[in-house]
Amino acid sequence: MKTLKTVGSGALSMARTAFSRQGLILLSLAFAAMLIVSGVSGQKAHAYAWECPSGTLCIYTNINYGDPLYVAWPSVGVCYNMPAGFNDQMSSYISSLIEGRLVYFYVNGCDTNPYMAVPVVSSSAWIGSTMNDKISSYKVYN
Repeated sequence: MKTLKTVGSGALSMARTAFSRQGLILLSLAFAAMLIVSGVSGQKAHAYAWECPSGTLCIYTNINYGDPLYVAWPSVGVCYNMPAGFNDQMSSYISSLIEGRLVYFYVNGCDTNPYMAVPVVSSSAWIGSTMNDKISSYKVYN
């Protein structure tokens, strides 16, 4: 970086600077890389654990917490059916619930078999072939 001209005097002065050609190229490459990583490249970005708010249950239709994402704030003891677009589509989840001990995911409705029980603070990048794309409801238990 080269200083072209200093304007002002004493403690308050302002310098105008110019980047070298190499500096501009590196800056452009860094900006392009940031766009690709952030998903602006046209590919769907994955939702990560820090995007699942505390006290919620986040359900993903793709493995590795891939889009789309459904966020729920379930109450203990209440049966919830998966909403439209998520029934029989769950492939991964993040649970950061505060209340309860276990989350039960059901294939055929609450309190039926088969089911999968997980701790209220847990996650899975892939729920496995037995339950993948089969979950229709869920319930939090104490």
